Amino acid sequence: MKSGMEAKGLMDEEKIKQLIKAALPHYSDYLDTHGGVVFHYTLEALETRLLEELDRMLDGSEADAASVAQAAKIVRQANEVMKASADSAVAA
Repeated sequence: MKSGMEAKGLMDEEKIKQLIKAALPHYSDYLDTHGGVVFHYTLEALETRLLEELDRMLDGSEADAASVAQAAKIVRQANEVMKASADSAVAA
């Protein structure tokens, strides 16, 4: 996430970590241990998860309560990341 120019302060690392954990709960311990320096290693898993969900939607598969709850959590976390990012852009 930090390539090129120094990105410190542009994104809240903790909020991004919570977002990734919401989408990929099995990465929780890994993220807790290594922090933001490993975010880029989750990109392929995030892409795969997204594509799987899109396939399910296109197939017309019904979502169970757990899937809906997880989706709601992901959306909430994404909104928090976007708000924090917008707030830090305004402050800069």
